[in-house]
Amino acid sequence: MREIVIRHASPEDAAQIFDVRTTTWLSTYPNQRLGITIDLIRERFRDRKVGIAKQRSYLENQDHTHTWVATDDGVVVGFIVASIADGKQQILAAYVLPEYQGGGIGSRLMETALEWIGPGTVEVHVAAYNQQAIDYYAKFRFELIGELEEDLIELPGGKVIPEVLMRREQPV
Repeated sequence: MREIVIRHASPEDAAQIFDVRTTTWLSTYPNQRLGITIDLIRERFRDRKVGIAKQRSYLENQDHTHTWVATDDGVVVGFIVASIADGKQQILAAYVLPEYQGGGIGSRLMETALEWIGPGTVEVHVAAYNQQAIDYYAKFRFELIGELEEDLIELPGGKVIPEVLMRREQPV
């Protein structure tokens, strides 16, 4: 494996970030028991052009958020988004392509984001059935607080991805 570089994301990364998000959602979020099919996930990301435009706009207007990417030979293989707004510090997204998971990239991204956030309480919403993500956040001392009942991710057709809240106290 080549050297993985962690750097600030730029608007030029929008398409690759969109593709990483799409790929990881397709491999992570389908859940037969809940009726969350791969087709519902595909539908969420079906308009790539619109999705990339939204991602680019988001990257151009990061007043209270920050995005970092992990690149392998210039290709985005993961990213993380952190936010400090309205008295809340949050990890908003953290995704690494499946073929790059387990190699420490997610840890490097998280360490970068937590350093930027600084001391205080940090929260993250996690799909309740994504044990791999729950374990990942627990590695960084995030504790499971409970199920969320609002601000849930709604998929086409009205299906909802159940989420849990995890929280950590960031040391001074």
